[in-house]
Amino acid sequence: WGGFLFDLLIVPLLLHPWTKYRIGFPAAMCFNGMNKFMFNIGVFPISMAASLTLFLDVHHARRAFSRLGLAWSIIFNGTRSYTREDLKLDESGRWVDEPAVDAAMTLPFSVSPPSCSGEGSGTRYTTPHKLVLAFVATFLLVHIIVPTRHFFIYEGNPSWSEEGHLAAWHMMLRTKTGQLYLQVTEDDGGLTAPYLLDPQLDPGLGARQLKKVLTRPHATLMYAGYLGKLYEAAGRPLASIKAIDCFALNGRAYQHLFDPTVNLLPYIATYEWAGVTALGKFLLPLQPYSTEGAEASSPHEAACVKTMMILARQERQHRKSEGRARAMRGREEGG
Repeated sequence: WGGFLFDLLIVPLLLHPWTKYRIGFPAAMCFNGMNKFMFNIGVFPISMAASLTLFLDVHHARRAFSRLGLAWSIIFNGTRSYTREDLKLDESGRWVDEPAVDAAMTLPFSVSPPSCSGEGSGTRYTTPHKLVLAFVATFLLVHIIVPTRHFFIYEGNPSWSEEGHLAAWHMMLRTKTGQLYLQVTEDDGGLTAPYLLDPQLDPGLGARQLKKVLTRPHATLMYAGYLGKLYEAAGRPLASIKAIDCFALNGRAYQHLFDPTVNLLPYIATYEWAGVTALGKFLLPLQPYSTEGAEASSPHEAACVKTMMILARQERQHRKSEGRARAMRGREEGG
């Protein structure tokens, strides 16, 4: 509720002259600073803090540019002194606003309000006016359509499938926990049996990359494409990569996010194109909350957990066999 009240009141506080610098700016800086150091939400707090410059009075920008110009003159033109008139300051040190627009700041079109009447009493919309209006309209339209695209382009819950989640302002609305393995089948005519890869054991993934690979389908596809290129460069092309996982969203029962029977390689670089959904192709829909108790969703959870237990056991056996093979090769080379 504190965040709700802040979002509701911060703009009026920044617009009112009396509260702008006394309450608005300190509150906004403290709020964004807390977000930066307490929550992992990327560059959002920094960009929001930078946007506070939009609420500064005009004379602040004029004074800053004037002082910058004087500094340039001192450094490169040899000017050694300047007066209060150079800085446009009065005797008390306050900024003196100029009544007229400076010639260097003249806009390429009239700043008088345009008129659509066409009677000659006002200024008609010129080409620059129309270009500015078209840009503003397009800007607003994009920033309305993009965050809401999951309502009319994609099916399902965007917190589960991640379709339409990027740039949708769905901040801190989901907690997705679980595990994911990639089942790799090499294209060698069946000489090598399918085996599992655990992304958590990949030293090439950082902590933040790993978190996204394990929980976000578009990142999983990118990682699968990276593995495909890596194997191909090593002369071992892949026939298929399948994701076998088990996830829970916001306290729901565990279930599969990826269809464990579908090869991901044909879908790489095609995820979340406009109007193209992965549900029904390689993603499975989110099972709804049960209204009849936990028993209704237990088959999905039981199958998911059982699969992951089997895979974990197979992975441990695969690691042991690889360790024994390396040990044998070491003894042979040493002998």
